[in-house]
Amino acid sequence: MKSPWGADLNYIIAGAGHVGRGLARALRAERGDVYLIDTDPDAIRESEGIDCLTLGGSALSRRTIQDARVENADVFIAVTADDAVNLLSCALARDEARSKDASRSLRTVARIMRPELRAERRKGRLPSWSSVDVGIDAHDEVVARMLIGLSVPHLESVVPFGGDAMIAEVILTADSRDLVHRTLDDARSRLGERMPNVIGMSQGNRAPSLHDPDRRLAPGDHLFAAVHRREGLKRFVECCGHSIEAEKEGLRILVLGGSRLGQSIAERHLSSGASVTIVEDDLSVANHLSAHMDADQGTLEVVHGQPNDRVLLEDIEISVYDLAFAAVDDDHANLGLCLLAGELGVRRTGTVVQDPSLMSVARRMGLTHVVDSRKVIVDGILREIHRDLRGGFGLFGADGRLVAMSHRLADGSSVSGKKISDIGFGKDARIAFLLRKEHDEILRPHSVHGDTRLVGGDRLIIVCEADHVRTIEGKME
Repeated sequence: MKSPWGADLNYIIAGAGHVGRGLARALRAERGDVYLIDTDPDAIRESEGIDCLTLGGSALSRRTIQDARVENADVFIAVTADDAVNLLSCALARDEARSKDASRSLRTVARIMRPELRAERRKGRLPSWSSVDVGIDAHDEVVARMLIGLSVPHLESVVPFGGDAMIAEVILTADSRDLVHRTLDDARSRLGERMPNVIGMSQGNRAPSLHDPDRRLAPGDHLFAAVHRREGLKRFVECCGHSIEAEKEGLRILVLGGSRLGQSIAERHLSSGASVTIVEDDLSVANHLSAHMDADQGTLEVVHGQPNDRVLLEDIEISVYDLAFAAVDDDHANLGLCLLAGELGVRRTGTVVQDPSLMSVARRMGLTHVVDSRKVIVDGILREIHRDLRGGFGLFGADGRLVAMSHRLADGSSVSGKKISDIGFGKDARIAFLLRKEHDEILRPHSVHGDTRLVGGDRLIIVCEADHVRTIEGKME
């Protein structure tokens, strides 16, 4: 295998749907070589705008795997909509690679969706019986991002990195007197410690870049900031000119659909003492939830009926709920449910979409928060590909040109003991956070400046443009 720090890594992606195409774009932005495989001619046509090689055929065909030149690949990634295809194609790709060179160890990554396989992954058993090194299940990360977005409105996107560290994207409004028509340096002088740690920006739908301290900010700019805890997140949102209502105790939550995602959202709110109502149209599912779902610290009511039944929603007094989350198995239906809930008086609404093209539609509809599940899966796969970083990974901006990655320093790291200024990031990267364990063993933000010396156990959250990822990885080796 080539050095992991090279710019010429080769990838084969089985599945050219939303996830596969998003992943191919991200890897090409890092200058990787990508082969994209799919049986669907429409999916292949959709991929023509990506600077990668495409191949029409089945990932379960040895001939297709041979045509993709698996012997030259460093990583095989299976992201089709079928778990069985993902597992078997990884096994076939590894077998074919070894048939060419018995010493090769092709790294394999597979998206998994079935609950049984997710359980195997959580228990660490998946690699022992399959040919999959890493199984990707983005469910928990989707739930985490959604809960943050529903609790703090006006976020375009947010990626948590652990230790209460987050990077968030917010649109600047004309009401932001402290930022609008000022440079970041001017704003920092005005706000002092209240100034958000802005590490990137973009104008409208343009590709984001690391912040330019000399450019004056304007309404409509997308700002990306490193924030700590919910309080820091709220300060950033308010600094951008948005208003946030004070949260009250005893929230009432309406979940429209008893899917796995809906159950997870309900459980997380119940654990914090909220009152949750789930509306589910399948009687057997509704009965199961009533009998087996633990209300924990809150109260739970399960209603059997159609989530889009206006009369039913008015009967349960939907207008008294603080937020509504749509969780049926159809993107358009979920958007419609959020719109209906808003019309009937719910102030905060949210959902998860599988089709990223619907994100802009959802925002125009006025939803409080929407999570693009495809992006979360892509982030998870990239985190595993960049496994030496030992931490989180997130893409920002419409085309994922801005990358945030978390690196935990091992005790024997080559950069341990060095000053940050000696690492030589230059203008290619910014350190958004340095999290360091204090005497109580809890990771907390630590001051960052050129003279700060790194120690084993530190976690750095580094932001750079996508084509610098490999360079930054090399510096942290």
